[in-house]
Amino acid sequence: MRLEADLQKRFEHHDPHELINELKTIFETHAAVECYEASKHFFSCMMEEGSSVSEHMLAMTGHAKKLSDLGIVIPNRLGINRVLQSLPPSYKNFVMNYNMQNMNKELPELFAMLKSAEIEIKKEHQVLMVNKTTSFKKQGKSKGKNKKSGKKAATPPVKPKNGPKPDAECYYCKEKGHWKRNCSKYLADLKSGLVKKKKEGMEHWTAVKNILKYLKRTKDMFLYYGGDQELVVTSYTDASWNTDPDDSKSQSGYVFILNGAAVSWASSKQCTVAKSSTESEYIAASEASSEAVWMKRFIVELGVVPSALDPLVIYCDNMGAIANAQEPRSHKRLKHIKLRYHSIREYIEDGEVKICKVHTDLNVADPLTKALPRAKHDQHQNAMGVRYLTM
Repeated sequence: MRLEADLQKRFEHHDPHELINELKTIFETHAAVECYEASKHFFSCMMEEGSSVSEHMLAMTGHAKKLSDLGIVIPNRLGINRVLQSLPPSYKNFVMNYNMQNMNKELPELFAMLKSAEIEIKKEHQVLMVNKTTSFKKQGKSKGKNKKSGKKAATPPVKPKNGPKPDAECYYCKEKGHWKRNCSKYLADLKSGLVKKKKEGMEHWTAVKNILKYLKRTKDMFLYYGGDQELVVTSYTDASWNTDPDDSKSQSGYVFILNGAAVSWASSKQCTVAKSSTESEYIAASEASSEAVWMKRFIVELGVVPSALDPLVIYCDNMGAIANAQEPRSHKRLKHIKLRYHSIREYIEDGEVKICKVHTDLNVADPLTKALPRAKHDQHQNAMGVRYLTM
């Protein structure tokens, strides 16, 4: 072979020890060049706007594996940061939420989250088309032709009910001679509000104990402001549909974060019954938008937040609610919602607020609407700036 002939000619005057050293130097130089090229490709690889996340992650994983084969192991944290830096501007909200919550994920987990974010980003570019159809009933001379002529038969008058029998027993006071609706004790208790009380059971006692345990565990926690993040107000909104079994109403929650901790938050039951989870999320986003407009005007007067004049971003994890908020027209799915909840559309049109999609795992307002597992609750709690005070 030509290569062997070249090597023999090059090292014909070298002894075996010198030959081994020369070959070692050649292969070490070649490995260094390969290491340099692999590092260059890994740290310069950037994802183009509109391209596939799967192809980009496959390329990044290939460069990292090549470096690993050359003896250079990329730490997980460095690999995660490099992947986030290589994403296009359309993933800006995803990167900001990931860094804000300090999530320690492995590369496969990050890849799954990016796949979900890619689907949601593509949906944001789609326009919600609403076809409003109106049907008119024919009215005119034929109106009333099918109705039967003649007067209706008179209905016999309702016979008045007799009073309670002497042996009738009241179900409320257990006395005889009257009914519950005529019971003086029942009417007095109804007026004072005592009738609305229910008998407490074991589930109520368990709920009270859980509240006391939580207060004991978090009595040394405080809101901690500060950090190296940009001074920008961010808002998160969420809703839990049909959480109250008594009146079928949903739970709303929102939180505003500035300088690393919460500055405004709310968790309350909605005033109206929502017919779907999308409707409950839409109502929660509308309530958060009203607070966002007030918050924006307040920080503008302070004059210390550089981005105060920009639209305040509200993060929501429901694409249906986002589409309804950005749709200027009404359709049959929204015609029954109270008009005051449509104010978010005007705020978006005027540039006061901007509603964006956030992954469900990154929605900081999630614990304000329902109970979560301990790890997930602590993650969102830390994102709100609630931490133990250490001296």
